[in-house]
Amino acid sequence: MDKYTVAEEKRVLLSKVIKKKRKEKKLGLNQLALKTGVQKSLISRLENALILKINPHLIKLIAGGLDLDYKKLYKIVGYLDEDDYSEENVFEKVKEETELSKFTELINSLPRDYMKKMLREYLEKVELEAYKNGTFEEKKGHFNLIRKAIDNGVEE
Repeated sequence: MDKYTVAEEKRVLLSKVIKKKRKEKKLGLNQLALKTGVQKSLISRLENALILKINPHLIKLIAGGLDLDYKKLYKIVGYLDEDDYSEENVFEKVKEETELSKFTELINSLPRDYMKKMLREYLEKVELEAYKNGTFEEKKGHFNLIRKAIDNGVEE
């Protein structure tokens, strides 16, 4: 069997994950095609589990267009070692990424001063908890770095 030939159950799982993520991002096939440079018909065939030999480069392009870690998709099809990538676990991981993305959008939409205030208050609670647990001194350096990042901003 060719090294890029993917078993049917893995193709089906990959297709479900890609289609679900595309719909969550409210992208049509045309929009994803424009974003990735992959033909709409090829994306459709991938979403319908009709491609037997899936090029890793194709998976990487699709993952990039959907803001997914391509390695997770590689694991689904068997190009990387699996760690328990059942359908349920894969959808849970995709859900977590989507929730984190929405949270990040929310945080980025807040006024910078308000966000700094919230982060400082949260850091104070974490520091208090560390003090109560007797771990404050060992984490003090980390707390100072975090405080500095909040106050001065973090370069991207």
